[in-house]
Amino acid sequence: KNMHREFPNSWWNNIDEQTMLTGSCNIKVNKYKKISGTSLEYWESKKWIVKQDPYGWVQWYCRFFMGRRTVDDSRQIKRWLKFAGPQGRFRRRLINLIKEKNTSYNDYSISPTIRQGLLQWGYELTLKDFNEKIKN
Repeated sequence: KNMHREFPNSWWNNIDEQTMLTGSCNIKVNKYKKISGTSLEYWESKKWIVKQDPYGWVQWYCRFFMGRRTVDDSRQIKRWLKFAGPQGRFRRRLINLIKEKNTSYNDYSISPTIRQGLLQWGYELTLKDFNEKIKN
């Protein structure tokens, strides 16, 4: 509760804190209406949660964005790159699914679960990214 208050108030303008800032998944507020990801227990078992950022990647990223630098930065950046970066497995998977279905990058019927996962990692497929990937 109130962990987000360490960050600028402007980040939370027009956000219903009771609905949007919860400790559990609420598919009603997810853009793609899908559950994507695993439990906190799973993340902890993989040692992806560290003491300095007990709320995980989002907390780490917000602090990084605000200028904090730590020894954990390299690990977190590598995790993001592997998941959602230009060669990230889920970005590549989504693009390949779109190509297989011969549809557009913004056909949201194509893997809404992957799209939700990418969004939770701060990435949403753009036309530019899609076009760059299909050229290669």
